[in-house]
Amino acid sequence: MSTQVLGDVQLVTRQEVEAMLDATVITEEVIDDKVNAEKSARELAENILRTALEAERTQREAEKIELDDKISDEAEIRSREDAALRTEIEQEASVRQQGDTDIIKAIDEMRTFEEEHYPNSYAQRLKGLPIAILTVHNTDKSLHVGDTITTVDEKFFPKQAVDFWMDVEQLDGTGASKTCWIHCRLDNNGNVTVINIFDFAGATSATDTYTVLSLTEK
Repeated sequence: MSTQVLGDVQLVTRQEVEAMLDATVITEEVIDDKVNAEKSARELAENILRTALEAERTQREAEKIELDDKISDEAEIRSREDAALRTEIEQEASVRQQGDTDIIKAIDEMRTFEEEHYPNSYAQRLKGLPIAILTVHNTDKSLHVGDTITTVDEKFFPKQAVDFWMDVEQLDGTGASKTCWIHCRLDNNGNVTVINIFDFAGATSATDTYTVLSLTEK
């Protein structure tokens, strides 16, 4: 580069300026190449981003479908469990209702008496309870040891033989009335039998009736 110095000023020739301009000016081809490269890079970046977004969308859709399936399965499971629980509750309610009905029926039966009239006796028992009440009424004025006053049916048979005493009117050898104590036994076959007789000295009257309570076999 040739310059001329005028004092503190340096002069540049035209050729030198043109050369400097030529060195700094970028040609259209270079600009086009840079623009195309930038465009390609941006398109590539957009494609990568679009692909990533599409993959994310696909993954989220798949996760949503999976979640929906799980929710549906859970709803179905809960529906089945609720139905099973409802069935159990209904069955339990039915069983309890039947139990209540059976209890009420049993109580009603316990309040109901079975009763039978026999010669010289009247028997009662509560249904559902093994308890019998036997009222014996003697009409024989000439009892002996071993005589049977009355006999009841099997449903009134005692679980164990029951002894009791009864004051009765009897006739002596002259035909006069006297009061006696008779020792009786209700045996396991339902017979009320006289097992002993005692004169009741000084007595003037007799009831000829006695009520005995017993536990039954059934």
